[in-house]
Amino acid sequence: MRPHGQLTESAAASLSVPLVRQVINETLRLYPPVPFNLRTAVKDDVLPNGYFVPAGMLMTLARVAGCVG
Repeated sequence: MRPHGQLTESAAASLSVPLVRQVINETLRLYPPVPFNLRTAVKDDVLPNGYFVPAGMLMTLARVAGCVG
């Protein structure tokens, strides 16, 4: 490490790009920039749990982080 927390070129090159991507994805999953989305059904549909969604229905899709453990 250099003064003031700067990485040397070799240290910066050794960082794992896939690991950084995973950290970013997990952060966005836990703290989404948009907490919910509004969508309108364009045609009749049935959700996997059997709930019928008629065309034109306005739905709110919430982003919720799950707990594992």
